[in-house]
Amino acid sequence: PVHISRVLSLVLKKKGLARGMEEYNALSQWHRIVGEQISRHTNPVLIKKGRAIIEVDDSVWINELSFLKNKIIEKFNTSIGKTIIKDISFRLK
Repeated sequence: PVHISRVLSLVLKKKGLARGMEEYNALSQWHRIVGEQISRHTNPVLIKKGRAIIEVDDSVWINELSFLKNKIIEKFNTSIGKTIIKDISFRLK
């Protein structure tokens, strides 16, 4: 017998959907990884081909987050244990 999660993983990989599932699962971790302060001002929209789109509630925060972008990417990927995000685009809600 094979566990259902293993079967699903193989099917997703075969259909080319595994990366999308990884990106979706990683996106759901955004608030936990970036912390409460950043989380209050951001909303993750999507990750596609390594690029995260994050909505921000204030242009001042966009400026601040752009300075922290590389640190956020590193922290995020380290926490996930895999390079999921290569770049982040911040945009106003």
